[in-house]
This record gives sequence, C-alpha cells and structure tokens, in this order.
Amino acid sequence: MRTILLWMARNPWLREHLPRLGFVRRAVRRFMPGEDAESAFGAADGLAASGQGILFTRLG
Repeated sequence: MRTILLWMARNPWLREHLPRLGFVRRAVRRFMPGEDAESAFGAADGLAASGQGILFTRLG
C-alpha cells in the first residue's frame, strides 16, 4: 500500500487531476480544509469555536 501511495504522490498527472474531482475534495476536506493559510485559519476558527484543538503543520 505504501508503494502505491508514494507512486500516486509522485505522479504528475494524478497530482494535477485528482484534486479537481469532487469525491476527492469531499474526502480530504476534514483533514486538509484548504491549500493556503487563509483557508486553514478559516477552518480553525470554526473548530476552535466548537472547543476542538487545532494544530497547523506546514508541508512542502
């Protein structure tokens, strides 16, 4: 499974096309609410209001 996931992460075609698919966006929305800091901070405000802890990780 790890080999397949690493291959998918390195595949340029998948990297470009998968994020455009609706089911992919819905599947990752909870864990990665956006691709920029503004989106992450907006999602964090909603989570903090409900009493959930927030952790930001800078990837890349």
